[in-house]
Amino acid sequence: MKKDFFALIFVVNDHANFHLSGLCKLRSLQELDISRNSLKGSIPPCISNLTSLRLLELSENNLGGTIPSDLLRLKSLEYLSLSLNHFEGSISLSSFANNSNLEVLELDSLNNELHVDTENTPWKPLFQLKVLRLSNCKINEPTRSIPSFLLTQRELRVVNLSYNAMVGEVPTWLLNNNTRLEFLSLAENSFTGQFVLPADFKNLDLFWLDMWKNDIQGPLPASIGHILPNLQYLNMSRNSFHGSIPPSIGNMSKLYSLDLSSNNFTGELPEHFVMGCKELTTLKLSHNNLQGQLFLRKWNLTSVRFLRKQMIKPLRLMSDEYGWTAYRSFRSYEYQSILGVNHQYVEAGFYSSDVAEEIEFISKSRSESYTGNILYFMSGIDLSMNKFAGPIPPELGFLSDIHTLNLSHNQMNGSIPRTFSNLKQIQSLDLSDNKLSGEIPSDLVQLNFLSVFSVANNNLSGRTPDRKAQFATFEASSYEGNPFLCGLLLEENCRRSNAISDPNPGENDLFKDSFLETFVPSCIVAFLGVVAFIYFNPSCRMLFQFVEAKLLSSI
Repeated sequence: MKKDFFALIFVVNDHANFHLSGLCKLRSLQELDISRNSLKGSIPPCISNLTSLRLLELSENNLGGTIPSDLLRLKSLEYLSLSLNHFEGSISLSSFANNSNLEVLELDSLNNELHVDTENTPWKPLFQLKVLRLSNCKINEPTRSIPSFLLTQRELRVVNLSYNAMVGEVPTWLLNNNTRLEFLSLAENSFTGQFVLPADFKNLDLFWLDMWKNDIQGPLPASIGHILPNLQYLNMSRNSFHGSIPPSIGNMSKLYSLDLSSNNFTGELPEHFVMGCKELTTLKLSHNNLQGQLFLRKWNLTSVRFLRKQMIKPLRLMSDEYGWTAYRSFRSYEYQSILGVNHQYVEAGFYSSDVAEEIEFISKSRSESYTGNILYFMSGIDLSMNKFAGPIPPELGFLSDIHTLNLSHNQMNGSIPRTFSNLKQIQSLDLSDNKLSGEIPSDLVQLNFLSVFSVANNNLSGRTPDRKAQFATFEASSYEGNPFLCGLLLEENCRRSNAISDPNPGENDLFKDSFLETFVPSCIVAFLGVVAFIYFNPSCRMLFQFVEAKLLSSI
């Protein structure tokens, strides 16, 4: 008995040896998911024979070659995902113009060799997309303009146009036109202009907004925290924003990651945004002109896992460049809500995030990488390259789970808190290029996981920590620029230094005894010599007699 297949799902298999052409005869197939199976080769043209196909999911394989043009003309398609493969050649999105069913289109490229054209011919789409992902493609070359058909879209919920080097005014109209938008990434383009949000606009759904590495100018909207109150991820780094950080960010009570680094922000950190963002785990404010004290005592640091105002090179989520990992859990929801399917593997978390992430932490010239689902385990504080002043808060020493602490290139003074010996998980500690004084706490040698350490270019004094445990691995560059420090690694020998500044007590007593034995008799002999000279010298004797006569006559 012949049985038609309506849905075909391949379980994850890193060694799948399968030819897609074998599926071309399943003409009744409606859903085909072969994602994450290490498939190689190209998509066979005969795949367009599957005229009942509603869902085609081929993402995260090793497929290459060109995308068959006939595939784009399948009017039955509602969901098409070819993301994270190695396709090349050109496609025109106008091929989808008459597909009124299309709701999900994902073409994220791994090799940046896929040319996507949307402006070659005038066209008006019949579809209303809910998900559009075109990251790391070559869009509309050579003009590099943003796809104009997006002006007709009103139902978008996920838009990722990152890593495309597109130009023009920053398209804030995507937010205005799509009031249910939840995910927007325009990272690493060349958009200019100001990021303006209407005062009467409000989006309660947007949880992810990424504008990293553009050339957006002007201040952040003062009311951004009221307009986008449910943001969880906000990245505006590497732009040209200026002015102060809006206190209204404190209204984003669900915000866990905030990156405003590499801009021209000035002033102090708003008190309210630190107090209001109680879920904050990532704060990146490097390369700005912020000033003031680091943390007031009333600020809540207990939930902060990654506070960053970074020094030289950016800390990056290397494996998640296109926002894929964060989107994966959202994707399972879209799979069901948009297409109405209810696969058990989706409900069971088949699309849970198991993509390995990597964080590269740069301290001085040394790079430390950490892999795994790093945001769940990695923690740290990097407040470098600003103008923060005052003492280091001892309370930082009680954040015992942090892995990295970078306070370098500021104007901090005072001593190194002894509470830092509580940082038992610390792997990188950089306090260089400040105005710290006093001694280096000897208890720091108990930090057994420390692999990066620098207190260079301060005013520290005393001995360097004993060369044992992890401190046996650090070089003189960790301590350079402190003229009053001494130790085995430094030119300044502690014995010689102590002999100058604090001589040996036994030698000091001997010096005092010798001084008294020679100086006192010399003084007595000199005094008697002067008296004898005056007494036996005739001129001096006459002078004394004259003075004596004057004194007697005045009585």
